[in-house]
Amino acid sequence: MAIASKAGTRKLFMNAINTSAHSLNKKSKVSVDVLCTTLDDIFFENNVECCDLLKMDCEGAEYEIILSASMATLKKISQIIMEYHAPECFG
Repeated sequence: MAIASKAGTRKLFMNAINTSAHSLNKKSKVSVDVLCTTLDDIFFENNVECCDLLKMDCEGAEYEIILSASMATLKKISQIIMEYHAPECFG
């Protein structure tokens, strides 16, 4: 399962060189379909009232995940640590 801006099925593009760099955004020849959920859904389904630290390493999907989250969900997060991926790296 992946976290994305919308729940549903998306293509996860496989990185042949680095298995920790598969991405929902960076296109490659090989992909698999994965189920996706949202940050809002994760917080709701798990009754998260407070998140002291959210760590994100999403190979470029960080932007869509944060921008699609509701203000109510974001207010529950005290701190976010994320690996930065420049948008131009993912088209």
